[in-house]
Amino acid sequence: MDSTIELGLNFTDEFSMACVINDLKQEDVLQFFINRASVYAFNGGDMETLSLYATSTVIECKNSLQSEPTPVTERRIQLMSLKYITLLSDLIHDESLSKVEKMRRNFEIMREWDREMSPYTTYEKTFRIDESRYLLLTFEFNLLCKFNGLTPKQVLQHFINNISIARDRATNLLGYVHTNASVSLLILFALSRSMNKSWQPVKMDIYNWYSDRLVDLDQSLKEENSVEERLNVYNAFYSDWYQTLMNNIN
Repeated sequence: MDSTIELGLNFTDEFSMACVINDLKQEDVLQFFINRASVYAFNGGDMETLSLYATSTVIECKNSLQSEPTPVTERRIQLMSLKYITLLSDLIHDESLSKVEKMRRNFEIMREWDREMSPYTTYEKTFRIDESRYLLLTFEFNLLCKFNGLTPKQVLQHFINNISIARDRATNLLGYVHTNASVSLLILFALSRSMNKSWQPVKMDIYNWYSDRLVDLDQSLKEENSVEERLNVYNAFYSDWYQTLMNNIN
């Protein structure tokens, strides 16, 4: 279900609903995803859960599109990349450092890599969503895209397309079946934001009312074995929640 196309990104209804219900701006969710994508995690490093989810989404995009990276032919960049990938590999296998220490050292390595590589790359540093909104593309995000033969636009669109809180709930209602990395990232972002901000009273009232109804709905759907039937019910429920918010806030 596609609602709006703005300069190359197609914001699905499901993505819009997930953002509005969780009181999140679309651009903030996308920027959070970009910022958490990790070359260290891509190479097997043990990172925080958020970085693992973001990096998994990039890999899922590669597998979905069956993309292949374009080989780097410039000798200088080949040697530079080998140098830093070796540093990351050594860091991953260094048993003398704690996870926190490795994450700190990884940040330093990536900063050094960015500084050394920048004069020889043409990575875009911004991605415009529309006339008033844009995203900042980090060096790591650009690098991950290159490693997987993808463009930032392809990865961002894949992330958007993967967001469906209705399908995620319908799939896992009766027990864990599948972790949707994109949805999990959005939910964890929403939880982190809710701890540090005050909601408008009307938003909080609506959120509490629908949250209570959602618990009852979960219970009633546990007798329904069809994922698609559960999905239809959840889609209708979340659509009603979304419309209630839009009607009362706007």
